[in-house]
This record gives sequence, structure tokens and C-alpha cells, in this order.
Amino acid sequence: MEEINYLRVIAGLLLVLFLPGYTLIQAMFPRRGELDEEFDTLYRVTLGMAMSICVVILIGFVLGNPSLGNAPDWKGISDGDKGYFQTFFVTISLLLTTLLFFIAGWYRGAYPWMANIHPSLARAPPGLRIESELAVA
Repeated sequence: MEEINYLRVIAGLLLVLFLPGYTLIQAMFPRRGELDEEFDTLYRVTLGMAMSICVVILIGFVLGNPSLGNAPDWKGISDGDKGYFQTFFVTISLLLTTLLFFIAGWYRGAYPWMANIHPSLARAPPGLRIESELAVA
């Protein structure tokens, strides 16, 4: 049981401190070496952590807005007397935001490894062509 708590802490820290910002940075700068020739990965990770904190704060402001009213009363998921600033809604909001940034990054070609999963998922950053796109074109 204790291992599950450690896994929840690790997953929560990744979701709050890394994933939303890293996928946002990947969507904004899809090409390798676009931030810096030598330290591109370091810049992506540090900018990703900083942007994750910004995204989490913005989501917290939106979910904590009193004009949204009270959350529905779902047994075991949310308490109807509180607003939307609860664990379930924060987690779902962060996951959906991360997924949205991932899709934007994929569309802009930040994840060329997706072609290994299926050739139709191949997308290249603007200005580059990859082998699977050349074979289809």
C-alpha cells in the first residue's frame, strides 16, 4: 500500500511540475536546436518546469473562481458544497491541458518518434521532411 502512495506522489509531481509545461514548450518550439544549439534539452526541461508552474497557477485561478458555482455532488469524487478547486477537477484539468498541448506539439511536428507507432502519425517540424512523409507524397 505504501508503494502506491509513492507512485501517486511521483505521478502528481510530474503532472504538476513538468508535463504541462514541457508539452507546451514542445508545441511552441517543435524543432531540435531551436532554443539553443548546445543546451537545447536543458532549456526545454527548465522552461518546461517554469511553464508548468504558470499553467498550474492559471488552472488554479480558473477552478477557484467563485462565479463557476459549486461542483456537482458525486459520491467519492467531489463534495457538492465546495467549488471546483478539488483534487479530481484539478487532476482532470491538468491532464486535459497536457493532452491539448501534446496534440498541438504533435501537429507542429515536435514528436517525430510517433511515426514508429504508425506511419500516419508522422509529422515533421515546419521546414523539414521525414522519410515517411516523402514516401506518401
